[in-house]
Amino acid sequence: MKVVAYSFSFVMLFLLSSCSLLLTDAERQVVGQWKQVTLVSKTYMEFGADHSVANYIQVNIPMGGKALMVARGTWSLENEDLRIQYKGVPEIATEGSAKTIEAAIELIAPELNVEAMEDQEISFRCTGQKNEKLQLDGASWKPASSSEIKEMEEFRRAHSKKTEL
Repeated sequence: MKVVAYSFSFVMLFLLSSCSLLLTDAERQVVGQWKQVTLVSKTYMEFGADHSVANYIQVNIPMGGKALMVARGTWSLENEDLRIQYKGVPEIATEGSAKTIEAAIELIAPELNVEAMEDQEISFRCTGQKNEKLQLDGASWKPASSSEIKEMEEFRRAHSKKTEL
């Protein structure tokens, strides 16, 4: 019985580690946690070795509070074309009232409602890492830490709202 358990553990460990072995050098440069920070927002993208992606956009609301939009999907890289295919409707998490939610949508995605973003595909020109920063459409994304991503997930869990716009 122990032999079977050890064999199963070894096979699972091998399969999980082989995901990163199948990546190209260019894909390995994309995998990781990246961020861009402005005066009013923080954007984090987490690219998994399994080609999963999570995008977190957190905005400070002028009336007070914060709002977070989380979109999840898959990514692929062909030459310098990084394609992201989001799955489903992005999730909104806010501190505050319905007015805060409306203000958050205006800041995060003006002239769009969340349903319009369902299953959206976007692409970036990706030239890989330069000075330890990921270059997407000429903009530099700095490395993010696991604790920053964890903070986004904790905010999402604590403030998630079902909204109809």
